[in-house]
Amino acid sequence: MEKLPPGITHSHFGDTDPAGWHILLKLREATSLPVHSFRMKWRPGITPVALTGYDRKLLPKLLCSVLLADVRDEISAILSHDDKGDYEQETLDVSGAAGSQGPGPG
Repeated sequence: MEKLPPGITHSHFGDTDPAGWHILLKLREATSLPVHSFRMKWRPGITPVALTGYDRKLLPKLLCSVLLADVRDEISAILSHDDKGDYEQETLDVSGAAGSQGPGPG
């Protein structure tokens, strides 16, 4: 990412399960550049998706990270619903998203 021209906005369009938020954390740790979450919002699925033991172990670490303070509410939603929700970003319609939505935090 350091080789990219200055001024480019960096965003992560990741899944909204604990692993997806962990990737965002790792991206933020690996670079001094800000990396925004793009359209990463917890949303309910048709049927609940159970949290794994790994998810339950990872979630408290994610919630405590100062690097994820801007997305803490979204991560907290996973715990409060006890459900990963519809976490696969492939289910979102992203046609025209790049031009219509800026990659702001959250």
